[in-house]
Amino acid sequence: MRRELPLNVNPAFQSCAPFLIEAFEGADSFVLGGGTVLASRWSHRVSTDLDFFLYADAALIPRHIKDAGERLADMSHIFEDLVVHTRHLSFVCMGAKASVFSNPPLTHTTISEQETVTALRLDTTDEILAKKLSGRIMGLGEFLIRDLYDICVASHLDGDAYRKALTVLTDGDLDDMASELTNYTSTPTLGREDLINPKYKNLAQNVWGHAQTLFRGRSLPDHLFHVNTVTKKEIGL
Repeated sequence: MRRELPLNVNPAFQSCAPFLIEAFEGADSFVLGGGTVLASRWSHRVSTDLDFFLYADAALIPRHIKDAGERLADMSHIFEDLVVHTRHLSFVCMGAKASVFSNPPLTHTTISEQETVTALRLDTTDEILAKKLSGRIMGLGEFLIRDLYDICVASHLDGDAYRKALTVLTDGDLDDMASELTNYTSTPTLGREDLINPKYKNLAQNVWGHAQTLFRGRSLPDHLFHVNTVTKKEIGL
């Protein structure tokens, strides 16, 4: 199945993706994941960055990253602010922030979607959510509001993927996350890059509280996913 990416990131993707695919052609797999892929499936918010993932033998990843970094460094007109680490690289393309991560797959679900023009594979929803849960939330010890929003939306729009993603954590992990969220009585004022144009305004008004409810094992009410006319000012955007 082929899928188009959101219009706001598609120009940057089309500019950098062919060169990335070529640079990482020796890897086992190279995919696009993150919030951009979820936005292409649900149109639930705006995503402005590109998260690519390199799936390869762990011992070979440093070599893949190093070789790719050397190739991309010669194209500074496309790959601006290129930074190469041992297992990760980042750059800016046409104003969009982009990263290549080497986190191994957690759910091992078969990928069935590809981007329309480049045929680059798009990571599965359960894998994207699992990475948000295990890496960006648990691994960094912080809650990113756009990730929590994505997880809440997934529980409503793709319950199977949501439940599969939860299996990468223990019940104790989920309880700990819910407990930490009790420290937030309301959604803090949002910066522009925290959560852009959320489709479900009722949910966005208190993502912290609704995520706490979700992590406690209870479903979220349907009215949170109604599309209404609450303004950006009302949710702090």
